[in-house]
Amino acid sequence: MATGVQNDLMKQAQHFWSMLDELAETDEDAYKKFMATNLQRGQQELTPAKPWKCVKTQILKPDKSTLYINICSWSRIDKPKTSTEPIKVTAGPVEDRNDETGDFKVIRVAFNPDVLEECAKRSVEQDMLIGNAIDYLKDEKKLHLSSNYRICHDIQFKGDPKDLKDFFNSRAKSKQKVEPDRSTENLSKLTPDSLLSQLRVSDDQSETTVSSTDTTLELNGKTSELKTALIQEISSNDVRLKCPEYDVSLKEADGKRPRRLMVRIMLPDVHSVADCQLDIAKEELTLLVTDKYELRMPLPEIIQDDDSTAKFNRKTSSLTISMPTRTVAS
Repeated sequence: MATGVQNDLMKQAQHFWSMLDELAETDEDAYKKFMATNLQRGQQELTPAKPWKCVKTQILKPDKSTLYINICSWSRIDKPKTSTEPIKVTAGPVEDRNDETGDFKVIRVAFNPDVLEECAKRSVEQDMLIGNAIDYLKDEKKLHLSSNYRICHDIQFKGDPKDLKDFFNSRAKSKQKVEPDRSTENLSKLTPDSLLSQLRVSDDQSETTVSSTDTTLELNGKTSELKTALIQEISSNDVRLKCPEYDVSLKEADGKRPRRLMVRIMLPDVHSVADCQLDIAKEELTLLVTDKYELRMPLPEIIQDDDSTAKFNRKTSSLTISMPTRTVAS
């Protein structure tokens, strides 16, 4: 036997369908538009996120660890309506993972598909989007991240992309539990005129579908005005550390030492090698001096990172790094 609540819902549903029939008879164009709009929204709600790019960076505190940021394309994230409107983004939790490479952490970040497509056309805007995503994780997730990063060109997603469907859908469901669907509230009060009013509102301002923990980022767009706004935001928050001066030279083998890549980094006001966090990979060198300097430098040749050495000169406040290059046989 149906409960009082169920009977109430049945009456509201019947009224809703009657109201749709009336709308179809009185304004066929508005009826078609209403149905098309809601079908499109329903399809958008069910479309899972898709991998876009995977970015590798470092968590610096409390313990240093590798973090992979899976940047995803998700149609549920609203697209900015104007070139000056901030870009919306959402992120999941940091998860501990491991594979044949060892232990690492991973996090998913999602943007609107059109935003990612636009940024992919220009490397400068792509770098700014990734940089601001990192800044967002610093602020929202309170992560102590290096601003240096490397795009993983060999992988598009760290982990199983199938997890995206369950992961982002669970975020949507959790939001629905907190914010009940307004369409079930007082359906008996709806009229064809109120439906037309909703259609007009949807033309001007679409419903936000991202969760309550989502925030916005400003990204340089097609206008110089927006580019200026981004630069001002970064400088006012002191997000970027100063890039130190450095020089690079290639030394040929001399009998005692192999062919090597030499990098000399000038670090004024740094007095000890203990202040330097140096990370040398086969194709990239990164250096962080907390609150002072940060350097991310792609290496011109593949080096033997295990045999690399670094020496700090206190008199000149400079760090000299010697990195043997790999031979063809290696």
